[in-house]
Amino acid sequence: MSTLRYAVSQLTPELRVSMIYTFAALIWILLSDRLLELLVGPDPAMMGLLQSVKGILFISVTGGIFYIVLRREFSARRETEEKLVLSEEKFRYLFMHNPLPMWVYDLHTLRFLDVNATAVAQYGYSRSEFLSMRITDIRPEADIPHLLRNIEQQRPTLQFSGEWRHRYKNGEIATVEIISHELEFSGHHGVLVVANNITERKRLEAELREQQTLHLALKKENEVRGVQGRFVSMLSHEFRNPLAGIRTASDLMDRYYDRMTDEQRHGYCERINTEVDNLNKMVEDILTLLRSDEMGPEFNPEPLDVLAFCEDIVRKWLNVTDRVRFQMESVDQPIVVEADEKLLRYAITNLVSNAVKYSPPEQPVKVVISKDDQHVKIAVRDKGVGILPENMDQLFEPFFRGKNVGNVPGNGLGLAIAKQSVDLHGGSLSVTSEVGVGSEFVIDLPQKQRE
Repeated sequence: MSTLRYAVSQLTPELRVSMIYTFAALIWILLSDRLLELLVGPDPAMMGLLQSVKGILFISVTGGIFYIVLRREFSARRETEEKLVLSEEKFRYLFMHNPLPMWVYDLHTLRFLDVNATAVAQYGYSRSEFLSMRITDIRPEADIPHLLRNIEQQRPTLQFSGEWRHRYKNGEIATVEIISHELEFSGHHGVLVVANNITERKRLEAELREQQTLHLALKKENEVRGVQGRFVSMLSHEFRNPLAGIRTASDLMDRYYDRMTDEQRHGYCERINTEVDNLNKMVEDILTLLRSDEMGPEFNPEPLDVLAFCEDIVRKWLNVTDRVRFQMESVDQPIVVEADEKLLRYAITNLVSNAVKYSPPEQPVKVVISKDDQHVKIAVRDKGVGILPENMDQLFEPFFRGKNVGNVPGNGLGLAIAKQSVDLHGGSLSVTSEVGVGSEFVIDLPQKQRE
């Protein structure tokens, strides 16, 4: 039944009325003639009278049916037309009173078909001028080929067309965002366009980018000045102390050389050599940092057994102090990483050296190796002075030293070079610390299992 109803609803109104009339007439003729034969029999006079009555009834019934059917059809058509008119009025109202410029153009001829009041006010052309123009007339000459290529391309019915340049009547060029929608308009295959002027927004965005660039440049300049200031401070302090020691030892040996014992002379020579080594290390650190900034550090990774490597570093430290301890966690087989031995040795040695320097003499320093499926971690733990929270952000900057290091010697370069060395390996160098409790520096490297 529902299928039949759907099929009938797809017919034109004229065909539906014709079918209803034909069906009703056939039913009436067949049933009424049969009924009269049953009622009056072969009496011709009575049959003629009843045939006249039957004709009058047929005309009355079919007229009523026609009236009902036509009224229904015309009511539906009138309702549809009213909705269409109302919809068009709403569209026309929204189109004409939209705060953004809008127009409709013919997709084939590119001529304007209609334009709203906002477009007239903003672009400077009168309505009649718009309707005599093509959309290419409001584009800069250089943009027209790109526009024509864009129109020829297959595109969705509703499309965000991006940013374009439009030319106003006074010659001003504006940047606009375009949204377009294809539609049938007064018998034309048209395109409805909404244009949003974003010239001021683009100008503000450009100013913001310029301000951000200037801010970053100023921040970088301040950082450079901060590094330069710390560098000068380091030179004045860390270079002056070894030089003063060398000068003192040299003066004493010059004045009292003949009165000194061989042991005293040897002691002063050792002091001079030690201070020269300290100066040489500072110069090497500075040159390493400068070379890496200018040309990039040398990086030559090779397969390296981390356990044997760290054991060797700790063994050498035991010749200096017995405070360094070596420990392994979650390690049950050799660990191989791709590493530059020189850079990694510098990083681990620097961390151990700092841990020894900033810890009380009675506190041990631990070097702990651990691993998981993808990473190997080398942790250096101490129970020293710790790092002030306000110094954490600058800890790996060149020439920076914490405010609580006291008179412990240092040039502020070791951690900067150590972090750079670890970064080159694709790893990370992190730190956790608490003042008065101690610190833990962790080198996290990607692992390569030995086959």
